[in-house]
Amino acid sequence: MNLLRYLKRATIKTGAVIFLLAYFNTGNTMETSNSSTPVTKSSMSTMTTMPRMIQACQLFLKDENTKDFDTGLCLGIIIGVEDNASYDKKICIPTETVMRQKVETVLTFIQNNPSLMNASFASNVYDALSPQWPCATK
Repeated sequence: MNLLRYLKRATIKTGAVIFLLAYFNTGNTMETSNSSTPVTKSSMSTMTTMPRMIQACQLFLKDENTKDFDTGLCLGIIIGVEDNASYDKKICIPTETVMRQKVETVLTFIQNNPSLMNASFASNVYDALSPQWPCATK
């Protein structure tokens, strides 16, 4: 597959997954987790900070039915990273693996690697999932 076509596919699909999960997870209100203030461009720029994503993922573990925007973003990033890495056969998570296991794996990895707190959340997701569920080599 042409690299440019692949990059467009991966970026568009991941972006769509993240947006839709965050949007529909909030009951279509697009509010931030800590207030009723609508999400604006300036608040979007800090949306994926590590402490904020950790808190959002922890909220999912406390209540899997939460309708929090940041929790939807956490789940969307995990799903997007998994989807793109599985396409490249870099992560092979069994279909019976539930979202809770993936979130717990990511949070445990971040907790055990505090030096990576300044890395992007998506990078930490990949680094957490890839050794946990590697693809079998041929």
